[in-house]
Amino acid sequence: MKEKLLGASHPDVAMTVNNLASLYASTGKAAEAGALYRRALKIFERVFGRENRKTVTCRENYRKVARTRDRPPLRSTAPGPKTARNRSRGRGGRHSAQ
Repeated sequence: MKEKLLGASHPDVAMTVNNLASLYASTGKAAEAGALYRRALKIFERVFGRENRKTVTCRENYRKVARTRDRPPLRSTAPGPKTARNRSRGRGGRHSAQ
């Protein structure tokens, strides 16, 4: 609707497309996000130039999605529950980072 009202090259349309790309990226839809970031990036570059803050941010977000597109999801890096073995080492233990 916004695109019909403002035109396909309007910066508000680019921002909406960029936000939709962010939503797709956050839900793991990297291919869809990448296509939308590219679309928004073209508009931002044409309207604001390559060095504008919005253009740079969109480009960085696109690169992040492009790097992760072909990779499997990362496993959680959160530490697991403490075991009796880990607790007994405490501070200064063999694996302490002192």
